[in-house]
Formats: sequence, C-alpha cells, structure tokens
Amino acid sequence: MQWVPLVGSPFIQTKSEYDFYFHIGRLLDNLARLIFIINDPSSPTAMKGKGQLVRHWIDWGTLKDYPGYARLKRSRHLRGITNIRNVLAHGWAVPKQIDLSHQRVFWPLAIRTRRDFLWWYDERDTLVRTYRKWIPVDEMMRGDFDFIERFQSKVFCKLTQDVRQLSGITTL
Repeated sequence: MQWVPLVGSPFIQTKSEYDFYFHIGRLLDNLARLIFIINDPSSPTAMKGKGQLVRHWIDWGTLKDYPGYARLKRSRHLRGITNIRNVLAHGWAVPKQIDLSHQRVFWPLAIRTRRDFLWWYDERDTLVRTYRKWIPVDEMMRGDFDFIERFQSKVFCKLTQDVRQLSGITTL
C-alpha cells in the first residue's frame, strides 16, 4: 500500500486524523466483544441492567483480562493509540506544528501519554518547553496502522485457538 501524506485542506486533514483513530477505537471495541463472547461462559445471558445484555455494551476499556489477552491489552503502543483516540474524542485540541514547505503536520509525542494539552494561544512558551519531541502525523498514523494490523491478527489467532479449544468441549 502506498502511504501518501495528507495535503490540501486543513479541514480534511483534521477530519482524516479523527476518523482514523475513531475507527481503530471501534475495531478494538468489536474485538473486545468477540473476546468476551467466546471466553466468558456468562456471555449469552449476562445482563447490565434493565434488559441490556453485557455483550452489547462491552468495549475495549471494560474488557476483563482473560487468559491469553491480558498481555495484548498491556501493550504500550496500544495504550498510546487508545490515548490518542480518547484525546481526540474527549480532550482539548491537540497542539500542532505545521511545516508549510513540506505540507506536513506534526503532533507532540506526548499525545500518546497525556490527555490535557497546553493551549497554543496563551501558553506558547510553556508549550514549546514542555513538548520537545514532535512527530509527523502521517508517520504516526502509518505506524499505528501497521501496528493495529499486526495486533488484530494476533487477536484473531488467539480467538481461533479459543474456538478450537471450546469446540472440543461443546459444539459451536
């Protein structure tokens, strides 16, 4: 696949960044539902309240540490990706640097670990001192895309093993 930096409209650039990380969040939530359904014996009937099945509400953040998945959940890279998604969904605007000569946008590396950012307009001096490492957004997204592809493959391999193990006990 050819990865091309986003150029042109700042609106399209920002929308693409948000969409990319929201879709990764949705992927993780769907993987969490599959892990729960296959590994939790109560998944067909477990209720969350007034007639709401837990399997309809489980998400990556509420998924228990099932055997074989706890280590995957603790991945530093994965925690960084989910933090970016949460920052974009719930946080302040991420500070950006823009290289106009190369039409590239940069985020501070701190986006992987922090939720609240300094405000460019009135905390500029502190912001420059605090965020020393800046990464091109397109490179960060490329690395996260490659990581999440490998990650979901690992999860599907583990899910396949779980189904095989269960199928020896019950018919699926």
